[in-house]
Amino acid sequence: MLPLRTISTSTPSLLFAKSTLALHLLLHLVLASAVLADPGVLIATNGGGKPDSSVLSLERMDLELDVRGRFATVKTVQVFRNRTAADLEGEYLFFLPAGTSLSHFAIWEDGVRIAGVVLERARARGIYEELTASKIDPGLLERTDDEAATGTFSVKVYPIPAHGSKRLEMEYTQELPLAGS
Repeated sequence: MLPLRTISTSTPSLLFAKSTLALHLLLHLVLASAVLADPGVLIATNGGGKPDSSVLSLERMDLELDVRGRFATVKTVQVFRNRTAADLEGEYLFFLPAGTSLSHFAIWEDGVRIAGVVLERARARGIYEELTASKIDPGLLERTDDEAATGTFSVKVYPIPAHGSKRLEMEYTQELPLAGS
């Protein structure tokens, strides 16, 4: 079992014993490339469907990788900054490779983690629309219907406060391939 390591864009230093630094770094880079999915992007829904860092930008991203036997668990925390003077609705898009199991998803609101729950698609969409009309902060995570985009997920996020930030968290597990396969 490998110990848990944290990789963070906001705090880029990693601490390792000098004698094993190169080995650990190489191992983590290889494992990260094998299990890390698309880190995800948050796009304003009124932004034409394309990322625009002058509207929403990635402020911080933390990754934790935990390898136990043949399974790797990745926890991703991303914080996005709304650079406008208006509350926004966004769509968070991310890709998970085949054989990956999404185990947790959460949105943070005022320092409180709000964990996702699994519901039937139509019921979940109806609840999402009711809550957004009441200015309550729901998230709606769905696998896209596009056959070419298998493994692509989208999450509706509202509100992303004016000049504020939105924190999103997910965790997934993937079985690592056997050496030589």
